[in-house]
Amino acid sequence: MENRLRTRFFKYLVAHYERMPENKIIQLIEAAKERIANTGYFSEEVLDSVINEMKEEKVGISNILAHLDLLDIEDRT
Repeated sequence: MENRLRTRFFKYLVAHYERMPENKIIQLIEAAKERIANTGYFSEEVLDSVINEMKEEKVGISNILAHLDLLDIEDRT
């Protein structure tokens, strides 16, 4: 995906997820982790580690989900 398009899509995803309740975002993160792990590129352990590091860096859960979705989208396209 082109970098400019990727950035624009990321911003859209973050804005969309910020309107959702936190528990729904957590469910979507779990589903995204499972989809990505099933591709074989990253294990759930690696994804959990990265997510925990992002949380320690005070990255919001909407941003975390948007990052996971971009990984998932790029795998499918």
